[in-house]
Amino acid sequence: MLLKLPKHNYTKYEDQLNFGLAWGLAKITVFISIILSIGFYFFDEILFFPSLTAVCISLFFLLVLKFNSNYKLVAFAYSLVATLFFCLVMLLVPQGIHISEYIWMFVIVVYCYAMCRKKLGNFILVLNIISLSLHIWFTLTTNIHTIDETITSFHLISTIITITLGFLSFGYVINKQAKIKLDIEQNLNNLNNDLVNTNKIVASQNKEKEVMLREIHHRVKNNLQIIISLLRIQYNRNKNPELQSILETNVTRINSIAMVHEKMYQSENLANINYKDYLNSLITEIIHGFGFSTKVKYTVTSNLDNIGNRTVVPLALIFNELITNSLRHAFKCVDDPTIDISLKNTGHLKFDLTYTDNGTWKDVSEDYNSLGLELIEIFTEQLEGEMSRTCLPNETKYQFNLEIID
Repeated sequence: MLLKLPKHNYTKYEDQLNFGLAWGLAKITVFISIILSIGFYFFDEILFFPSLTAVCISLFFLLVLKFNSNYKLVAFAYSLVATLFFCLVMLLVPQGIHISEYIWMFVIVVYCYAMCRKKLGNFILVLNIISLSLHIWFTLTTNIHTIDETITSFHLISTIITITLGFLSFGYVINKQAKIKLDIEQNLNNLNNDLVNTNKIVASQNKEKEVMLREIHHRVKNNLQIIISLLRIQYNRNKNPELQSILETNVTRINSIAMVHEKMYQSENLANINYKDYLNSLITEIIHGFGFSTKVKYTVTSNLDNIGNRTVVPLALIFNELITNSLRHAFKCVDDPTIDISLKNTGHLKFDLTYTDNGTWKDVSEDYNSLGLELIEIFTEQLEGEMSRTCLPNETKYQFNLEIID
C-alpha cells in the first residue's frame, strides 16, 4: 500500500526515526494539497492548477521515499522544489492571499534543518529569504490591489485553513523532533545500562578466570616442587657422583620453571612477569642451591617491559644453563666471581641478551659441550634467535638476538 510506512534497513536508530518524520510530513502534505485542490476546483479555477501541482509534487516525493532509503537527499530535494514552487506561485498568481505561503516556507526551513542539518538547512533558509524578498519587492503591491477586487469568503476560509494546517505541520515537525531526541536518549540510556551490566559480567568472569589461573600456576609450581623433592630424595640415596650431578642439574632446571609459575601467580598481571625481578631470584636460588663458598657478584640490567608466558620459560632455561655452568665450570679458581646480564629491547618484538662471566673455564667437560650447549641452542631456536659465544682467558661472553614470541 502506498501510504504504509516502508521498512528500510538503517544501522543507526536515529536514521530510522528521522525517516519516520520525513514519511509522516510527506503524507500530511499530500492530504492537505488534495483537500485544497478539491476546494479550488469548485471555487477558484486559477488556484486549482497550482494546488494540483502541489499534489503531484507531494505524491512524487512520497513515492521516492517509499523506494529510496536516503531520506536526507529526498528531504533536501523536497525542500528545494517546494521553495521554488511557492516562490513561483507568489510571483505569478496575484489573485491569491499569499500569507499561507509564508507559513509553509517557514515550515520548510524548519523541516530541512531537522532532516539535513546545518549546511543544507542554511541553504534552504537563504533561498526562502530571497523568495520572500522577491515577492515583497516585485509583486506584493500588485497582489494587495488584486486581492481588494477579487477576494471572496472562500479565499478567506481557505487561507485560514491553510495557515492552520501550516502551523499544525510546524507543530508536528517540532514535536516529532523532540520525540526523536527523547527516544534516542532513552535508547542510549538502555544501551549504556546494557553495557554497564555486560562490563560487570565480564569483570566478574575475568576475576573468576584470574583466580583460576593463579590457582593453576600455584598448583603447577607445587607439582614441580614435588618432582624436585623426589629427585632430591633419589640424589641423597644414590652415591654415584655422576648420577648425582645429573640429578642436581635437572633439579635446577625444573626449579627454574617452578619459579616462573611462582612469579606468575604472585604477579598482578597474569599474562606477564617482571623478568628482572625473576632473574635476581633465579640467580640467588641457583647460587644457594650450589652452596657456593665464595660470594658471587651479579648485575642485571634490562629495559624490557614485562615478558609473556610463551617467552619466559625457554628464556628461563637458557639462563639456568648459563648460570649453572658458570658456577660449575668457570668459578672454581676465581676469587671474585662475577656475572653480568644485559637485556636490551631492540624494537619490533626483538631483544638482545648478553651474558658475561669472568671465569677461567679450565676444565670444561664433554657433558657441558654436548648437553649444555645443545639445550641453549634448542631454547634459542624456540625464541627464533641466534647465539654467539666468545671465550677469553678471563671472560666468557654469550650474545643472543632473540624474539618475543607471545
